[in-house]
Amino acid sequence: MADRALQACLEGFGKSGDLKVLQALVQTHWRTLMTPEVIADLVESVGSRPRQAQDAETELLHQLMWEARMDAENGGRSGPRVLEAAEASVAALCDRNTERPDGLPVLSSIYSRAGLRVPDIILSATITMVEGLDPGPDVPPGGIDRMLKDIVRETDGNNSALYAGFKELLAAYPPTAQAGFIRHVLETNSAIDKALAFYWLLDPEPEVQLSVAGLLSDRARNGTLGDDRAARLVMLRSWLPDDAARQAVDAAIRAAKRQAPEVAKRARRPTLHRVCASLPDGAGAQSFAIAVRDGSKRHVAMVLLKSGFGVKDAYLVPCRSANEQKGILAEIERIGLYDVTEEVIRTAIAAAIAESHAEGSPPAPGLAEVVEVCGLDGLTPQPMTLQDWMARLDPAGEIAGLSAVKRGRLVNRSEAWVMDYPAVDSWFEDNADVRQIWESSPFQRGREIAVRRYLDSQREKWASHMLRSALVLQAAEQDDGWTTFLATARALLEGRDLKKMPIMEQIMEMTILAQDHQASPSKPFEHLLSDEDDEEDFVEDDDLDGDPNSPTAIELDIQSPITPGEMERLIAEAGLPFSMTWLRGYLTALVVAPSMPRVAQAVSRLPVPDGTFHDVEAVQRFMSVFFQAYNEINSSVLNANRPGAALFAGSAAERADWASGFSEGVELNPEGWPARARKADDKKMLRLITEIGVGKADPEENAPLITVWLTARAQSRRM
Repeated sequence: MADRALQACLEGFGKSGDLKVLQALVQTHWRTLMTPEVIADLVESVGSRPRQAQDAETELLHQLMWEARMDAENGGRSGPRVLEAAEASVAALCDRNTERPDGLPVLSSIYSRAGLRVPDIILSATITMVEGLDPGPDVPPGGIDRMLKDIVRETDGNNSALYAGFKELLAAYPPTAQAGFIRHVLETNSAIDKALAFYWLLDPEPEVQLSVAGLLSDRARNGTLGDDRAARLVMLRSWLPDDAARQAVDAAIRAAKRQAPEVAKRARRPTLHRVCASLPDGAGAQSFAIAVRDGSKRHVAMVLLKSGFGVKDAYLVPCRSANEQKGILAEIERIGLYDVTEEVIRTAIAAAIAESHAEGSPPAPGLAEVVEVCGLDGLTPQPMTLQDWMARLDPAGEIAGLSAVKRGRLVNRSEAWVMDYPAVDSWFEDNADVRQIWESSPFQRGREIAVRRYLDSQREKWASHMLRSALVLQAAEQDDGWTTFLATARALLEGRDLKKMPIMEQIMEMTILAQDHQASPSKPFEHLLSDEDDEEDFVEDDDLDGDPNSPTAIELDIQSPITPGEMERLIAEAGLPFSMTWLRGYLTALVVAPSMPRVAQAVSRLPVPDGTFHDVEAVQRFMSVFFQAYNEINSSVLNANRPGAALFAGSAAERADWASGFSEGVELNPEGWPARARKADDKKMLRLITEIGVGKADPEENAPLITVWLTARAQSRRM
């Protein structure tokens, strides 16, 4: 199985050359590939040959190492084992070679790009074996200086990319050598000094921080630091751990004040056209995006925060025009963004800096540039307890002062979160502790009791997710949904029984489903398409309607005609975990959606087990038949007077199966059903259909309601 998965990944990337295809393939084969044996073999292969000999293997190893780091950060069990196996394989590779293995620079680059510290064994091999480089705080050889010029040219003014390229280039060298070379570059190249000095001040390596802090201190003493940099250092010094680098920055600030007692003020403030935020996902990761204009320059600033880690990433995306800026925001809005205020992002980042500080490390290096370009001056660490968050959200104590009955009603409304807020769909536990619980009990009932007990120990974690969600929703001012998050978080902290909290019951159910999935994997075959959907092969018929949101047919390029009942046969022969009735429900959710989903993406999200299709022809045939079925339902919606009755037809069992497929179609294709586009009737009917699908509501009793609603949804798509 692992050999087949490896071959699929390498061939898929080899044919397409598209990293998005490789990323999708890795996600599809994650469980098969994320093993110590697979990683050890890849490290051996990549480390034994020059890079040009195996680009596909190099990129695959990078993707797997990235996934391993993420899994380790999220408390997973596979990630740490894989990373340990990779380092052991590197050590074995070095032990077997009297000279430095050819692939060590490539391996160091992979570690750096994956956000991992390069193993000491690689650093030791590099420092002792590179000709002309002596051990100790020296600088790398002149060849790197030449390569640096190539990176400057290739990154074309993108400082974040320049920093990343620089890090990758120096990854094979010990921190002392990196620090010496970085100072040398900053002293001799004014353009790089202007672009990257503060990036390096926030570098994860203490030796690099200290080297750059010392350089800035020297400049402050001799009067060459500059008023603008001195002003920024006043803020940045609070981001650093209390160590030698911070002491050097303090010395720079004191020297600068002696040179110019008045702190320089910014000539003008940039314009923040939009500030957006996501809700935190199940792992606590939360994204912020800012559309900013500073004079003639436009950027989209991105900041990634993560509970327990602080500011994980921050970077700028340069934009050549307002349309490009809007386009970038529209693309990232697919993750579910809400418009918030500058105050919200300041509060969130200040709290995240404090989290980074508590971990003994500075925030992501790119944050210094993001703060500068966006005019978020004065950001200092602001530790926030859960009580602080609640006070920030409800300073007058209005929610806390409600009666127990009213607070209970707010908590009960958490049942709708999964439908109303797509990010909540990722709220479940999936870490080494939960897997151990799952494997330690042979009985489902015992597992459920143990999972509930584990969730009870995680009250503060989930309360934090809810409070950070409330902060975003309160600022978005869409409705009073934020009050349900605040009330539920407060109830969690006050010890309310988890069984009386719908969202916690849903988190438990999704946690159980996740563990069941790992025991018997059945991932959607997302590797069939890249993120661009390959929609050129399935062109929408623009003649049907001028409205881009109208349901449209898919033109098919089919070598042989599709026969009646072919999809039923394909489903049966492949042993797929759904029926044709279920699939019709899934497709109906696409056709009547408020916003047109990307249909080619929808096929890639079907719960088709890994390994179901063994060749490209079988995959293409399944997709063709899928699109034909989509076109048939699309035609019914466009042409029938009352399509609802035809769409929701059959026996009670068939209607329940259809409802299950419809609910999955909504859940797996959130861009078609964004929360802001759902009206009150939509929310009510979506909940009802979900209940029918899981056997909590009678399909025949509710058929009239559903058929009327489906007809209304179909008519709204014709307008």
